[in-house]
Amino acid sequence: MSKSVALRTSLIWHDEVMNDLVSEKPQAISIGPSSASTFITPDIGLPDEFAIVRPGKRGYLLALGEKMRGTVCFAGVEHDVATLVQTRGENGFVASVIGGAD
Repeated sequence: MSKSVALRTSLIWHDEVMNDLVSEKPQAISIGPSSASTFITPDIGLPDEFAIVRPGKRGYLLALGEKMRGTVCFAGVEHDVATLVQTRGENGFVASVIGGAD
């Protein structure tokens, strides 16, 4: 029997936690100006209801767009989002599998 691990996601805007969600079961987490988004944000140039996190075959997949800013941490190493998308992305987006250490 495998142990289920919850996913905690937080919307942080200008260093302030705007919303926080703990998902017990795998689900997509979306952001955008649509009221159907998991986290409602102003229009920042991403597709409406942009799936920033979604379940995949090897864990969760994190998708980042060129209009995003800030930092992400993979395996304990911080990366600037804009630089990451610019150097590793295609068509203005980059995706990476994330796990417990990210």
